[in-house]
Amino acid sequence: VVFSPDGKQLASGAEDRTLRVWDSATGELLATLEGHDHRVASMVWHPDGQQLFSGSEDGTAKVWHWQTQSCVQTVSHKGAIAQVTLSSDGKRLAGGSAVTSTILLWDLEQNACIQTFEGHDSGVRTTVFIPNDQRLISASIDQTIRVWDVETGDCLAILEGHQGTIWSVVVSDNPYPHNQHIMSASNDQTVKIWDLASGQCLRTLHGFAARVWSVALNPQSSVLATCDDRGVKLWDVGSGQCLKTFRGYPQVNWTVSFSPIDGTLASGGGQDHKIQIWDMEQKRCRRSLSGHQNYVQNLCHHPTEPILASAAHHIIHLWNLETGQTLYRLEEHKAPIWKVVFSHDGQYLASSCFDQTTKVWDWRTGHCVWTLQGHSSWVFGVDFSPDGRWLATSSMDQTIKLWDALMGECVRTIQVADDQMPDVTFSPDGDYLVGGGVQGQLMMWAMNRDAPPRIVQGHAGFVSGVRFSPDGKMLASSSHDRTIKLWDAVTLECLKTLVGHENMVSGVAFSADGSMVASASHDETVRVWDVATGECREMLRSPRPYEGMNIEGATGLVETQKATLKILGAVDI
Repeated sequence: VVFSPDGKQLASGAEDRTLRVWDSATGELLATLEGHDHRVASMVWHPDGQQLFSGSEDGTAKVWHWQTQSCVQTVSHKGAIAQVTLSSDGKRLAGGSAVTSTILLWDLEQNACIQTFEGHDSGVRTTVFIPNDQRLISASIDQTIRVWDVETGDCLAILEGHQGTIWSVVVSDNPYPHNQHIMSASNDQTVKIWDLASGQCLRTLHGFAARVWSVALNPQSSVLATCDDRGVKLWDVGSGQCLKTFRGYPQVNWTVSFSPIDGTLASGGGQDHKIQIWDMEQKRCRRSLSGHQNYVQNLCHHPTEPILASAAHHIIHLWNLETGQTLYRLEEHKAPIWKVVFSHDGQYLASSCFDQTTKVWDWRTGHCVWTLQGHSSWVFGVDFSPDGRWLATSSMDQTIKLWDALMGECVRTIQVADDQMPDVTFSPDGDYLVGGGVQGQLMMWAMNRDAPPRIVQGHAGFVSGVRFSPDGKMLASSSHDRTIKLWDAVTLECLKTLVGHENMVSGVAFSADGSMVASASHDETVRVWDVATGECREMLRSPRPYEGMNIEGATGLVETQKATLKILGAVDI
């Protein structure tokens, strides 16, 4: 988001490929600018406030007359444009590619590229003109900041010191306190303040809980604003003192699900009762789905259509992921639902519940086809066999039951001695059934013979989820011991233990190609792991509001309302 030069308008760019211009005083939508083919990554206003410039990951930068909602000029780059910046006279536009690691400078009057800046080793995340327009600043995934001569294209200086991707830089408009300064935000959980003339790092700001996404300098003061995954902080540039912290509220992630269609990742849980839809290419939350009135316990993607099923308390929601709209609310359960799962052909949805039943639904009509009764305690795990003929359920009554999914009849009961199975899953070929136990065990049964299970003790706590890889060669398990384990599905040998979560891990899912595993945790994160290396490739946190409201002495609030406000970040001091 960026304010117009006179502050009367606010422009926003979004995942929906549009720019929107708002009245900053009333919040009224003034214009919607459409034309990009991918996410709008950055925007900048012309000094006269009549034109708006945008950079997109479709590899183009566009010039808009926002009042007529028309695109008047388009220039192209070879890769996704992470950010655009405009010279102070409005005649030149610079844009860096997050893919090719180059920066292009366009003369807007000539509609031509007049300079190419090359030198970064990885993608460019941000660019900004120094106020006199003679130099250009760029920051990169390669952890460096470069200062360029705009006329010659020469690199004048390289600022090194960050230990992670640099997402944002800002340059002081006026010398402070003696020279111009650069402020940079990085994945390494720091903000650095640099002297532009000497290239020296003057100060490093610490105290962030995660990566720092953005920095902004108040043009009227020496106050710097920073944004990380946990909130917004205000800093005094001169002293490096943190002046104020606006905190959000915790987002416990209970569940994750990968879409088999496009790799979209969904996560759910937390006090906001929302589902987050993540764009894995951009590593950002693409959409939040609102509608549940309780914690989201479980999610499941439809195998072939953009449909998501979610369970919160006794209600199942079916969502259209393209529109974000709710298709159905299924409300026949009488207690909290533990798990939902689609059949492999996508015809049916099954739900396991603490009311001791499992229901099979025709999700297209919202009609309950079968209510499976037979367990004497809470039903946790549920899974369809690959051919859709069988349904397996696990319960706190220490049994696993196999059901004829077409007839709704129980055909086999397996006793699980001295343990309960919170989750069960069929292998992709349907030959094996695996369950994870409360005491940390994994058990595997052969479906073609009535034999005791193979048992392996792997976790030090409750096994919250088990999943086979798409090719059936590997098994992933998540546990309240804060780890995820990868197993050889044939030998049940533990191949890797994924460590990094700071609280219980409540769910796990493989990507469609089997190269990644996603895990959801009570530490408020979803983590995406590389199966081959065991390394955490990405840590995702849900977007959250930044509250700082003091409700001390507020009248008209009952205690439950005050408690809710405090969860949302309010303070009573």
